[in-house]
This record gives sequence, C-alpha cells and structure tokens, in this order.
Amino acid sequence: MNNSIVVALLQNTAILLAFSMLYDYLWVGEENSKKLSDKLITGIILGAIGIILMLSQWTMKPGLVFDTRSVMLSISGVFFGLVPTVIAMLATGIFRILEGGEGMWMGIAVIITSGTVGILWRNLRPNWFCNNQLLELLALGVTVHLAMLGCSVLLPAEIRWHTLSEIALPLLTVYPIGNVLLGKLMLKQNQNWQTRNALHESEEKYRTLVEGAGDTIVILQDGLVRFANHMISSAFGYGRNEVLNQNFLEFIAPGERSRLEQYYIARTTGKDAPTNYETVIQHKDGRLITVELTASTLNYNGRLAHMMFVRDITERKEAKLRLENERQQLKTLFETIPDLIWLKHKDGRFISCNHEFERLLGVPVEDLIGKTDYDFFPTDLANFFREKDKATIEANEAQTNLEWVTYADDGHEALFETVKTPMYDSEGNLIGVLGVAVMLLIFIGHRKH
Repeated sequence: MNNSIVVALLQNTAILLAFSMLYDYLWVGEENSKKLSDKLITGIILGAIGIILMLSQWTMKPGLVFDTRSVMLSISGVFFGLVPTVIAMLATGIFRILEGGEGMWMGIAVIITSGTVGILWRNLRPNWFCNNQLLELLALGVTVHLAMLGCSVLLPAEIRWHTLSEIALPLLTVYPIGNVLLGKLMLKQNQNWQTRNALHESEEKYRTLVEGAGDTIVILQDGLVRFANHMISSAFGYGRNEVLNQNFLEFIAPGERSRLEQYYIARTTGKDAPTNYETVIQHKDGRLITVELTASTLNYNGRLAHMMFVRDITERKEAKLRLENERQQLKTLFETIPDLIWLKHKDGRFISCNHEFERLLGVPVEDLIGKTDYDFFPTDLANFFREKDKATIEANEAQTNLEWVTYADDGHEALFETVKTPMYDSEGNLIGVLGVAVMLLIFIGHRKH
C-alpha cells in the first residue's frame, strides 16, 4: 500500500476527530426539540466538513481520489439523522461533480450509499447504542465500506481492478476503525451531555426544594455558615450576607452555645451526637426563639459539612403549654368534683374514673381499668347498670335514672341521679358511655325499704 494513502487517511481521520467536537455544540441534547432551521444549519456545516475532508484527499491518479467522506456521512446518518445528512450528501455530491474525473460516478455513489446506510442504521436499529457499541460501530463501518467497494463497478474497466487492489485493504481495516473512533467519541460526548444535564436538573430540583422549604436550612463547615436559604430572613431577621461565613454560635442564645458546640464537635469527629433536638435562637431584634434542629452530614464542595434544618416551634411550644394547662385544670376539676364520674368502654369495661368513684368502689383507678360492674357489684345490680348502658348506646342520647349504691370505703348508702351519655372520638366512632351521678340522699345507717 502506497505511503501516501496512509498519510492521507491519517489526515482525514484527524480532521474527523477534530470536527466531531462540533457535535457537542451543534446537536447533542434533546434531538426531538430541534427546529428545522437547526437541522438545516447543521446540515450545511456538515457539508462544509465533508468538503474539507475531500480537499484533504489521496489522489490515486488525476480524477480518481479517495478520502473519508464515507466515514463522516455514515456517522452523520446515525447521529444527526435524515435532514442534516441529506444536506451534507448534496453538498459533497455537488463538490464531487465539480471535481469530475474518471472516479466521479464512484465518488457520487459512495456519498449516496454511505449516508443512506447511516440513516437506515439509525432507523432500523434505533437502540444500537444500548448493546455492544464497539461491535455496532465496527459493523456499520464494514457495511459502509463493503458498499464502497461495490461502487467500484462504476469505475472504467481498465482501472477497476488496479484500484481495488490499492484500496481494498485500507477500506476494510483503517476506514472501519475510523467509524469506531469517531462514533465512540460522539457517544462519549452524548454521555457527557446527559451527565451534565442530569446534574443541572438535580441542582435545579435541589435549589427549588431548598428555597421552597418552609424551614430555615443552613450548611455549616468549619464551624461557619456556608449556606442559608431565604427563610433565614423571615424567620430570624438576618439577611444571607449577614450570616454567611460567620460562626454559627453567634446566632445561638448564650445559654445554649456550649451544648451546641459540643454536639457540633462530636458530629465532626464521628462521635455520637443527637440529630434532632430543641434549642434557642437569638433573633436579630434580640428575641429568643425556640427552635427544633435536625442535623445531618453531607459532602459540600468536596469536604465534610453539616446541614441543619431549623424549625421555629415557638407557637407549637406555646400551644402545647396551653393544652397542658387546660388538661391540668380539667384534671383538677375532674378529681375534686363531689359527683361520681366514670367512663366505660362500649363492651362495659371501665376506662377511667374520678376520685369520688374510687371511694365508691374502694379501689384506685389503676385497679379499675379493664374491669366491669360484675367485679364490684352484686349480679342483679350489675345487670341493671349494664342494661342502662346498652339503652344509652341504642338511644344514642343521654339517659337518666335513679340508683342506690353503697360506698365501699365506709359502707354508707346514697341515692344518685345518674346521667349516662354516649361518647364518641374525633372521627365519630363510639368509645363507650360517660356516666355522671349526682348524690340526692345519703343514709349513714341502715336504709329502710
């Protein structure tokens, strides 16, 4: 094989590899979103690349030239699709006609078959890149250049066999390798784009999540605030620029700084430390705000950092305190009222009672829970209580009756007016029966019938 062929092929391959970088700027990305104008411009540029390749050719004899347009056009068909490749085929075809010579018809046929094979490969094997990419690209290269050898029938008979003997070996070795190298490089560019795009989408989602969060989010590194979302301003009065690169302890209430510093050092050194706890933040105006902190570690700019979710729980704490106060007040009222108060499950088991009811039965509430009237009263009286409970549930309204009972603590008897009411939970499910008994008469001695 003539050394000039090798030199020309290497030059062509180098040009192809250099121009393949244009794929990263012109085409790689969402192909379905490409406009017709984008495809036309890309086709014109590809046609220009093809012409440059044809200018860097190996001339076997005047009018009979060879280059790697077949590699470019077949790869164009696979990667760029129909419109850009057809335009490139037209541009290179016209240029080949203008060149003329004995190999003109073979050259035009090579342009047509190379681009067509690439386009067909793209459409008939749409998932070719999902399998063995190297074998696919090699098979494409061999197919294209076998077709190119077939185009030699268009050469004049007197030079046909001599030409085949000169070009057969490079066509079936160097050229397919050129297909593989160029295709693999463009696949790598596509993968790089997908990676960049996925990273960009991930960053956008992260930014939207962080900036849209209802909590203050800060990132600490080396004890300094490296990042804060917009909530830092509305929650604590500080602008982002006021907190960035500042020691986070400056924004903690003085009485809490030592504890939080210990937690931070423990997390930094890999020791056990709470990941969720309450502390107090000092607002810019001096107010102290109770917050809930949730801490986690992450890699930030290549180094260990701590992400803190800061939630203002002042209102929650105040509401909890109010609820506890109300419960304590109700409990005090419940325990000191002189009437009997108890709550039974719908199946008759005791759930709760007040102190006066404990006196009646002579047992603490802990020993009462889970038991029934049959554990404390004679059977006939327990039957009476149970029937009244059932009647209340069936009527689904308060029921009133008179009941004589004997106190277990001192044996005295009393007449009560009892009101029993069905009780429901917040979802409307029946819990049981609430009983309230008001004493009407009391007998210290023996009650006469």
